[in-house]
Amino acid sequence: MLRELASAGGVVGLSPYVRMLKNGVKTTEQEFVDMISWTVERFGVEHVALGTDFYTGYDVEAVKWWRMGRWGRESPVPIDESAPVVEWPTWFQSPAAFPTLVSTMMRSGFTAADLDLVLGGNWLRLFEQTFDRPSA
Repeated sequence: MLRELASAGGVVGLSPYVRMLKNGVKTTEQEFVDMISWTVERFGVEHVALGTDFYTGYDVEAVKWWRMGRWGRESPVPIDESAPVVEWPTWFQSPAAFPTLVSTMMRSGFTAADLDLVLGGNWLRLFEQTFDRPSA
């Protein structure tokens, strides 16, 4: 599916959201960067981008709404309301963590051109190609 997505010009969005990480909340920053590298190696740097899904300050009802994937308020995924609504890895507690993540990516071999694409350029290209511009 991801090969087809890339061959059609699409973008694979990777997130440090713990439900999407190999080791959940225990995933290290380097493991996340390794996941980015693995994806780039297979599908090309022009088809990979970060989409952190970072959110804080929302109650469990809002999260239930988002997780449904359709307009309904009953969540098929049980949510333990006594636990935090979402946890983040210790190395990504807010968007302020981006500079450290970028440094780790650079140490792992990402070039400035790679970073431009993965950190937003690929999303911009995709949006320009797929969304209609409003008429003036």
